[in-house]
Order: sequence, then structure tokens, then C-alpha cells
Amino acid sequence: MIIVVAIVFLVTALLYPVIIHLMRRLADYSTNLLDANPETISVPGSAIARRDSDTDAHNYRVTLYAARIGETVGLNASEMRSLIKGSFLHDVGKVGIPDNILLKPARLDKFEFKVMQTHVNQGVEIAGRSSWLHDSIDVM
Repeated sequence: MIIVVAIVFLVTALLYPVIIHLMRRLADYSTNLLDANPETISVPGSAIARRDSDTDAHNYRVTLYAARIGETVGLNASEMRSLIKGSFLHDVGKVGIPDNILLKPARLDKFEFKVMQTHVNQGVEIAGRSSWLHDSIDVM
């Protein structure tokens, strides 16, 4: 019995530091993942901002307004995450709009306006390719 108890203590003494080390690594990976999630949103948002300079500030402004409204109506944490992702990415589909329409300084004609409206479906298609962004589709 003493030998069994000694073996249990020895194994515990050897495994405890390994388990602590692995738990710290897991916590670090989780922190990195949390940091990566906002980056996942900002990259496509910044991509469209490179083509349409007005979109970058607009994305942040829409997101701030949406978050404030979400707080006011009492959305839970999961709903707020979806709202923030969707509101920031609501114009990401503009990457598929031709420059002659997207960057046109004058008023769009009916055909051009129809083409511009397709950015919504294109954004949904882009977000739909990511399981993490899939919940943003209803907001887009």
C-alpha cells in the first residue's frame, strides 16, 4: 500500500508541472484567439476601405451606432457580437463592385444603382464562407 501511495505521489509530482505548463499554453492560445477575432473583422473591412476611402470611417461609425443601439435594447453578449461583426462588415461586398461604379463621383444611374445593391449579397457570400462570421449575415 505504501508503494502504491508513493507511486501516486511521484506521478503527481512529475505530471503537475506538465499540466500547469499545458494549461498556461492553452490560456495563451485563447488570448491570441481573442485578439485574432477583431483582426478577422478588420482585415476585410480595411480591404474595401483601400478601394473606397469613405468606407473605413463609415464602418467604424456604423458599428459604434449599432453597438449603442444594441446596448439600449438590451442585447445579450452573443447578439452583441453578431451585431458588431455584421455592422462592421456590412459593406464588405463592395470589393466586388467595379471601380467605375464604386468610385463614381456623380449620381448613379438605375443600372449602376442595381449593381451597387449587389454588394449586400456579395458581402453575405463572403461572410458565409467563415463559420465565425456566419452569425453576422443577418445584420449585413
